Order: sequence, then C-alpha cells, then structure tokens
Amino acid sequence: MLLMRITQKTLTGGITGRITLTRGAGTVNSGAYCEVCNRLTPYRGGSKLRSVFQMMPPCRLGELHVPVSVDERCLRLSSEDGSQGTLLGMRCQECGVVVFGPATFCQSCTSPRLEQIELATEGILYSYTIVRVPPPGWPGPVPYVLGEVELPEGPHVLAEVVDCQQGALRVGIPMTLALQPVAMPEVPDSERVVYKWRPA
Repeated sequence: MLLMRITQKTLTGGITGRITLTRGAGTVNSGAYCEVCNRLTPYRGGSKLRSVFQMMPPCRLGELHVPVSVDERCLRLSSEDGSQGTLLGMRCQECGVVVFGPATFCQSCTSPRLEQIELATEGILYSYTIVRVPPPGWPGPVPYVLGEVELPEGPHVLAEVVDCQQGALRVGIPMTLALQPVAMPEVPDSERVVYKWRPA
C-alpha cells in the first residue's frame, strides 16, 4: 500500500487529499482510492500511477466541504473548519521591511533575499471608505465598508469590515482578523475562505 498526498495540479478538477493506491496480486482487484470523496478507480496492471490518477472522477470542492484559502500565498488556514488562520507576508533579510502577500524582491532596497513570515491577526484601522458601487461579481451586500488596517509589522491590509455599524467606525480603533467562507461561482456549491476585518 502506498500513501501519498496530491494537489489540484496533480488531478484535473481535483483537490488536495490523501490517495491510497493498493496493488493486488494476480487478478485481485486493485485501484486508486480517494479517502476524501470515497471513490475508487480500478488499477490495470502495467498502468502508470499518473494514468490511474487521470482516470479518477474529479473531486469537487463543494462535495468535499473542505475549507480552502482564497489565496494560500496570503492566508494560511490553521483549523479544519476554516475558522482560524493567519495572514502571510514577506520580510526582507537585508533591510527588514515587511510586506503583505507574495513578493519576489524588496520594495524598499530591491534585495531578492526575502523570507515568508506569519503576520499579526490584529491591527489598527488606518483608513476606511463606504463602497456604494461594487466591482463586477461582488458577492456581498451593498453598500459595504472597505477598511485599511495597519499591522504591527508595518504592512497595511485592505479588506471588507464586517460585524460593525458604519457609523461606529473610527480611525485608530483596534481591529481583528475575521475569516468567512464565500461561494465560488466557478465551482457550484463550493466555498473559499476569505479574510476580513472586524472591530476587536
């Protein structure tokens, strides 16, 4: 028995999950079994492992109910239900400047020597605005509040502000990270976890 992890890049339409490949002897049935979606694909002698994976029915995020980060370069989930996680950033090993999200070089000194770090889940409301005309495809209610929060490490993170009356917001109040699932139009009955802000 061979246990291995696969990613969406391995299976067309697939999702990260554990795949158990069982090779039998002689005419004993064998196959690739997905423990996540409970599907078995028969294994034919001489077939390459990759071809077995390609024959497997595609896993659907909605069927699996597995929380997925909206962008793993910016948000790392730390709980099975997707309710907890941390923001990610890059810190320059030369000058120490920290930015939110991915980067290939330092925006301050242009050094390519960067390291990924976890950012704080709390910060200070630096600025905010009320959005009355949303961008195309906006899934939430309108109007909504878009807040810019300054983190202790230095970067500013822009995201929707939730669980707060618009009139109660003030620049300088403490904010905390809030994770919420949002429907994915491209994959029916599925969700991705996005980061938002709420007053602490």
